[in-house]
Amino acid sequence: MDHTRLVGLFRLMLSCCVFLLAFVGVNGQDEAGTRISQTKQTAVTYQDNVLPILTSNCNPCHFPGGKVSDEYSFDDQKTAATLGKKLFTRIKDEKQQAAITLWLNTVSAKPDSSTPRRGKKH
Repeated sequence: MDHTRLVGLFRLMLSCCVFLLAFVGVNGQDEAGTRISQTKQTAVTYQDNVLPILTSNCNPCHFPGGKVSDEYSFDDQKTAATLGKKLFTRIKDEKQQAAITLWLNTVSAKPDSSTPRRGKKH
């Protein structure tokens, strides 16, 4: 093979590699797939993320049969949402606090029908 054909073949292979990287992405996922996986990782739910933290830090008192379960049961997520950052009197781990704070922010972003909205007179 002469030098010109070799350079042409190299350029063709390089172009194909660039096209594949742009099309598929560096991680082997397309852009939409990457966004979906990032969204799933940042979604914090009471059942999957907050309840296990509360169970490990606040059991048995705030669960069925506990001293204060009648008043402040963490089986109901409304109790935890109402207490908000007061939960941090027991929960000292910064990663656990961050997960709960993320959840609290999503809960407070949802309008509650029992809470009057600003600007409305009752």
